[in-house]
Amino acid sequence: MGAFFHLDADDRRRAMAANGARNQLGWSLQLGTARFLNCFLDDPEDVPAAVVDYVAEQLGLQAADLKGYGEKEARWDHQKQIRSSYGFTAFEGEQWFALACWLYKRAWTTGERPIVLFDLATHRLVEAGVDLQWNRFVR
Repeated sequence: MGAFFHLDADDRRRAMAANGARNQLGWSLQLGTARFLNCFLDDPEDVPAAVVDYVAEQLGLQAADLKGYGEKEARWDHQKQIRSSYGFTAFEGEQWFALACWLYKRAWTTGERPIVLFDLATHRLVEAGVDLQWNRFVR
């Protein structure tokens, strides 16, 4: 948990630029979630309490400050900021096509089982910094 949710000076500076304690804590938790899962949670408030406490402590905030963050529109702007600032690539047409070609070639030239192909594909996308949020096309 520590490595993904640890905030260095630059992370804290960016978080503190958000308006208010709720947004500062929410922004930081979304950054950690993106690092840990390579995607954002549907509800940013679903982060485990121990993680919220850890991040809040780094910012000098209270865990209770997060209340209501998942209902605010600012979380979508924060996701865009995190994607652009930290090099996450959107999983869109070009990424879909490249992955499909890679999987097609791999499936025909190796005897790997589907679960192995799935794991390799996920690893390939994570290494490339591709945002794995499947439902982000809704927004």
